[in-house]
Amino acid sequence: MHHRISRRTFVGGLAAGAALTSVRRVAGAPLDVEFGELLEQLREAMRRHDVPGAAVGVVAGEREWAAGVGILSEDAPLPLNEDSILPIGPLTSVITATAIIRLIEQGRLQLETPIRASIPNFRAGTEMASQQATLLDCLTHRTGWWGDDYTDTGSSDDALARYVAGMGALPQTAPYSQFWSYNIAAYSVAGRVIEVVTGRTFEEAIRALVFEPLRMERSFFNVVEVMSQPVSIGHGSGEPRIIRPFGAPRGLNPALGALVSMRDLLRFIRFHLGDGAPPVSLPLLAYMRAPRTEAGPAEWLALDGFGLGWMLWNPQRQRFAGVLGSTPDGQHSLVLLNAERDFGLALFGNSVGAGAMLRELATWTLGRFLGLVDLPPAAYDLPIEQLQPYVGQYIFENTTSRALVPRRYEVSLRDGTLVLRDSESPPARLRFTDRDTVIAVDGPLAGLRADFLRDTQGAVGWLRFGLRAVPKAGR
Repeated sequence: MHHRISRRTFVGGLAAGAALTSVRRVAGAPLDVEFGELLEQLREAMRRHDVPGAAVGVVAGEREWAAGVGILSEDAPLPLNEDSILPIGPLTSVITATAIIRLIEQGRLQLETPIRASIPNFRAGTEMASQQATLLDCLTHRTGWWGDDYTDTGSSDDALARYVAGMGALPQTAPYSQFWSYNIAAYSVAGRVIEVVTGRTFEEAIRALVFEPLRMERSFFNVVEVMSQPVSIGHGSGEPRIIRPFGAPRGLNPALGALVSMRDLLRFIRFHLGDGAPPVSLPLLAYMRAPRTEAGPAEWLALDGFGLGWMLWNPQRQRFAGVLGSTPDGQHSLVLLNAERDFGLALFGNSVGAGAMLRELATWTLGRFLGLVDLPPAAYDLPIEQLQPYVGQYIFENTTSRALVPRRYEVSLRDGTLVLRDSESPPARLRFTDRDTVIAVDGPLAGLRADFLRDTQGAVGWLRFGLRAVPKAGR
C-alpha cells in the first residue's frame, strides 16, 4: 500500500508534531552521564575492530560532548578530533530531506508532485514508475528501481543533471510503491529537484538552506574544499590499507556526499531535537519523523519504517529516528536521536570494521544513557516443510552500462534450518522472529536482520537484506 499524504493529512501531521514537541519539552531534563566512560568504550572497541580513527558526539539535555580518537589516516597519521572533517555518507540523506522540507514550508515544493513536474524527461525503471514517482517516493525509498548506481558523471556543475538524465538505464527490481528498498539514486533525483527549484547547484542550495542557517561552518560537499583540511580517510582490512578513490562521485552528493565535523553534526542534531531557533518549524521537524512506510529490518534494527530521510524504530516504546551506513571507501557513521528525551548520539569510524564497532557502542550508549536494555528478539524455527518457499538464489546482476553494484545471496536448507550465504561472509544460520522475518544467529553476520517479501499472489519474491530488496531468481 502506498502512503499518500493529502493536505488534510499534512496539516494533521503538523498538529501531531506540535503535541510531540510539547511532550519533549516536559521530558527533556538533562541526563547526568559521564562522557569519559563512553570514550573508554570507544578506545577499546577501536582496538578490537581495527579502526584507526573514530569520533563521538552526545547531546543529553543541556549537556553536549564531542571528541575524536586515533588518526585520520595511516598514510598521514594526524590526530582525529571533533573539528576534523568526516565523510558521513548516508547521513547526507537527512540533510537533503531537511532542505526539501524548508522548500515545502516556503511553498516552493510539494511532496506529492510527480518528479516529471520538475524534470519533464525523467525516466528510471518502468514507465509507470517514471510517470508516477514523487518526492515522497524518493525520500522514503519506494520507487522500486535499482538504486545502487555509482556512475561517475564528473565533477562539473552539471554532474547531478547528467547523472539523473542517465537513470533511464536503471532496471525496475521491485514493484513501484509496494515496499521500501534503500535507494541512493532516488536521493540524487531529489537533489536534482532542489537544483531545478532553486536555480542553484545542489551544493550551493544546501549551504543556503541548511549549513548557513545552522552555522555549520565546517560542512562541505566539494572534495577540493577539504583538501587543505584535516579529513578522515577510509581504511580496509588488508594491504594497502587506504581505500581509494576518496569520496563519492558528485552525482551522488544528495545521498552520500556530505563532509561534516563532529561539532557541526551535533548542531544538526540539536536542530532536529528542536533546540535554538531553527529555520524549520518544530511541527515540521516532528513531521519528518512520522513513519511513511511499512516496517522492515535495517542491519541489527527492527525498523518501524522510514520517515522523510530518517529511519525510525521504537525499542521498548522509546521513539528513535536515525541513519546508519557507510561511504564507498568504507567509513561508517551513525546518528540517532530521541526528541522526547532530548537525546542525540553521533558515531563515526574510518574503516570497514567500524560498522560492528558502531553497533556495539550504540547499544552500550543507549543502555548507559537511557537505561535501554538490548533484548534479543525471540527467535524460533519453522517445520522443514514450511521452509522450502524461502530457498533459492536472490540475485541482481548489472547488465547495463551504468556502474550498478550487483548483489547475490543464496538461501539453502541445512539440517532443517535456513542458511544464508553471500559473497563476502561465511554461511549464517537464520531463525525466524516473525512471519517472513529472520535474524542471523552465527558468524560475522550474527545479529543482522532480514525479511522475505511476497508478491501480490503471496509467493516469496525478494530477500531484503542490508536494506536492499533483491529479487528471487526464476520467480
